Amino acid sequence: MGFTDDDEFSMKVVDVRKEVVRLRVRGKDFGEIADELNLASAERAREIFFDHMQRSYSQSSPEEMRFLQLKRLESMIDFLWDIVKVGDAASEGKQTANVIKIIEEINKLMGLHKDPLVEAQVRLTEAQISVIYETMAAMRTEMLMRALDGLRPVTNKLDAADAERVRVAIESGWATWHQEAATYALENATTKEDGQ
Repeated sequence: MGFTDDDEFSMKVVDVRKEVVRLRVRGKDFGEIADELNLASAERAREIFFDHMQRSYSQSSPEEMRFLQLKRLESMIDFLWDIVKVGDAASEGKQTANVIKIIEEINKLMGLHKDPLVEAQVRLTEAQISVIYETMAAMRTEMLMRALDGLRPVTNKLDAADAERVRVAIESGWATWHQEAATYALENATTKEDGQ
């Protein structure tokens, strides 16, 4: 059972795709890649690259990508380990420094460097901000209803058209007035905090 013309064409496409990705990873721009691989244009090289990236990574979850990166970092440590183990004299300690950097990157990737107390405070702060926004929105609506109720004795004395105009004017201006009041309050609080 031999290769067909389709198999050979498919292998060439795969090889070109791999070469485009390899050259892009090495820092070549798409014009240089197109020239080197005799592609029609830089745009064609870009299409091949992004098609590969999309096919390879679009279905990957963040957790899957994290473990893929972890495996790559571990492979680097494995490669350097024997050099470091025998003393790393030939590179004057550079490979030992590289292993330490890789270990630091693994710690960052896996979140091992994070202070759990600080992380808990950040999550608490986010929850508090959410509650504040929800409270402010509910308060804005409640204050509008009370303002309209408070004006009812006045608007009841007006004819229906004038009463409706007053209601519409208040409702349409309310969001702006509320925003201006919130901005003023925030600036005032910030000024007081800076003054302390």
